[in-house]
Amino acid sequence: MTIKNYIRPISFLFIIFSLAAAWLFTGTLPPVQAGQQIQPLTIEKAQPGQCLRIIKTLERYHYAEKRMDNAMSAIILERYIERLDPGKRIFNQLEITAMKQYKFRLDDELKRANLRPAFDIFNLYLKKYAARIDYQLALIEDWQKRFDFDQNQFMLIDNDLRQWQPDDETLKTLWQKDLKNHIITLLLDGRAPEDITEQLT
Repeated sequence: MTIKNYIRPISFLFIIFSLAAAWLFTGTLPPVQAGQQIQPLTIEKAQPGQCLRIIKTLERYHYAEKRMDNAMSAIILERYIERLDPGKRIFNQLEITAMKQYKFRLDDELKRANLRPAFDIFNLYLKKYAARIDYQLALIEDWQKRFDFDQNQFMLIDNDLRQWQPDDETLKTLWQKDLKNHIITLLLDGRAPEDITEQLT
C-alpha cells in the first residue's frame, strides 16, 4: 500500500475519532512525511453515514450521557484544533478566527452528517504543514551561512503560553527559530555540521 493510499483512510479515522476524542478522551495525529505530495482529502460516500453512527453511539452508550449541543460543539472544535496544532506552529490567528465560525455550529453540521468543516480544517493543516517542511528544508541547505549563532534570540517553549501568530510571515520566523534551536541542540550533542545537514534532510 502506498503512503497516499494509506493516509487517506487513516486521516478520515483521525478526523472522526479525533472529534469523538475531543468529546471523550485523547487522540493521535497521523504522520505527514517530509516532501510527501498529499492531495486534499475528499469526503467519500460512506463517511457521512459512519459519522452519524459514531455520534449516535456516543450519545446513547457513553456513561456520562454526553449530548451533542452548542456547549459540546465549542469544546470539540477547541480540542480538535489543539490536537492538530498543539504547539501553535501551523495555523495563524486569522485562520483560527475563521475556524471559530463553527464554534456553536459544529454540532449541527455533524448531526446533518456534514463533514465539510472538519475536512476543510484538516486539509488546511496538511497544506500548512507541508509549507512548513518546504520552508525549513530550504533553510537547511545553507544553514551554516544563514544562521548567526552569536545572536541573542528568544523563543517561547511552553505551548500553553504561546499565542497564535498573526500571519504566515510571523509563522515563518517561528519555523526558523524552531529549526535553529534544533540545530543548536545537535551541535551541543557534538554532531558535525555535515552530519546535521544529512540528518535534517
